[in-house]
Amino acid sequence: MVAPDWNGRLDSTMRVGVYLAAAPGEYSQAGFETMSRAEEAMKALDPKIKWTWIDSSLAETQKLNGWDLDSLALAIRGDASLKGRSGRGMARDSVPLALSTQAALRKVGVAYRQDILIAIRPGGYRAEKDSTKLFKDQAWFGVFDLKAGKLLYSLQAPTEGKQSEAASAESAWARGIWDEFRSAIQSLPRRIGK
Repeated sequence: MVAPDWNGRLDSTMRVGVYLAAAPGEYSQAGFETMSRAEEAMKALDPKIKWTWIDSSLAETQKLNGWDLDSLALAIRGDASLKGRSGRGMARDSVPLALSTQAALRKVGVAYRQDILIAIRPGGYRAEKDSTKLFKDQAWFGVFDLKAGKLLYSLQAPTEGKQSEAASAESAWARGIWDEFRSAIQSLPRRIGK
């Protein structure tokens, strides 16, 4: 899904926040690997992009005035307009986000001084043990305009990762979902004709 008025571009003119929209208390090895693979993914997308992880360890969190950053994950995960949204295809569509989700996005944009948010919602699968040889799950990516409080783009990225001497299965999985996102974003302007 692509918002009708978005040109599909992420570039150095924007301040981009990246946020792991995991359910509070449900951080996993796959989620950690997703965070650790973000830098290489964003550099591959465009080395000039000004981006940062959005998490409660940043000094800007004080500007939320006690509002819990986990509320953003709850809003993204609980918004009926985002549930079941596969993100496959290039359909132009406007998604009517709940007012509470819009408010949460704007609040985060102001506090952390970001224009765009890339939110990653993991599928939630957990491997039985950390040394698993194969990890399969899906991840949903949502690109949000933080000033307008709206969804610009969504992509479902199901993939699997295989354990190797160089990386765990979860790490390979995280690289795979980021590669799919990067490839989709880079081809988006051409595919939507902008």
